[in-house]
Amino acid sequence: MEAPSGGEEARRPTSRSTFPRNATVTVAVASVVLTLGTTLRGIRADAHAYLGSTAAERDHTLTDALGFSSEGWDFIHDHVKRGDRYVLIVLRDLRGTPGAHDMSSYAGYRLMPAIAAREPAKANVGVYVGAPAPPAARCVDRTMTACVLRRRS
Repeated sequence: MEAPSGGEEARRPTSRSTFPRNATVTVAVASVVLTLGTTLRGIRADAHAYLGSTAAERDHTLTDALGFSSEGWDFIHDHVKRGDRYVLIVLRDLRGTPGAHDMSSYAGYRLMPAIAAREPAKANVGVYVGAPAPPAARCVDRTMTACVLRRRS
């Protein structure tokens, strides 16, 4: 390797100012801190509202959001118990309410730990929502049709 001769000097890269890089990092960190702070405040507010409510209030929030009758589902929930095998009887064409699939999904959540029967013949409880129920069924209000019919074993 030859040493630089005469007027040639080994060139070193000149140091660039670090201001733009430091400013970018500072802005990014500040943005993350502000976003995190806002997010944590939102989570705390939601947690306080949620944890401060009763189980019934939480269920009603979901029921109302889905457009179902809280009164009707409270009645059904009170009459379908652990160990019951239920069949959901719903008219498919219900105006202003979710379809039969949505109703079935909600029933699976709300009626836990009861079990939805795959075959109606194996159910010991019939749950009527928006569908005409037999006269022997217990109903919250026959005009809105939230009824439960317990079959004898």
